[in-house]
Amino acid sequence: MSDLEYEQQVPVQQVVSGEAEAPSSTLESLRRKREALTENRTVDLAVPGYDKEPPALYIRYNLLQGPEIDRITRKVMRETKDRWDRQVLSSIDAMIAACEGLYIDWDDGTGRQPLTLNGDHILNFGPELAQALGIQDAGSARAIVREVFGNNDVALAQHNIQLSRWMGNTASEVDEELLGNL
Repeated sequence: MSDLEYEQQVPVQQVVSGEAEAPSSTLESLRRKREALTENRTVDLAVPGYDKEPPALYIRYNLLQGPEIDRITRKVMRETKDRWDRQVLSSIDAMIAACEGLYIDWDDGTGRQPLTLNGDHILNFGPELAQALGIQDAGSARAIVREVFGNNDVALAQHNIQLSRWMGNTASEVDEELLGNL
């Protein structure tokens, strides 16, 4: 008997977990997990310093694919040799690339609403966001990201760690499971 023939005869519950669970519910559970991984393509992360009292500021990120992450890494590696600068610039560039928009939450039960300037949703770390937040002399998206995070590289890096953790498991909820001890 081949390995494949043996596996086809052994009940699923013995192969998967060793528990006495019905094969259909085990497979259904695995299907639901796979669906959760493939369906969730965006996450809203609170910006440190803007999250303690209303309105809280959130950035909505989408899932980056490997080639985009590779492009960001290669670009930053060419720009600087300093390890900390590489870490911070990679974080900033990933946040810029993944950003889908900015949102506010008044904690009044209405949920997150788009952050707008003159009625237009602010979708990225561009001049509209700089104007909306009163950021002066923001010549680039990188400079705007730094300003949004109060020029605090550690807060920025920790925010990117949250984003990276979510990208590694898009089925995670943004709660203590994802945030850990940050």
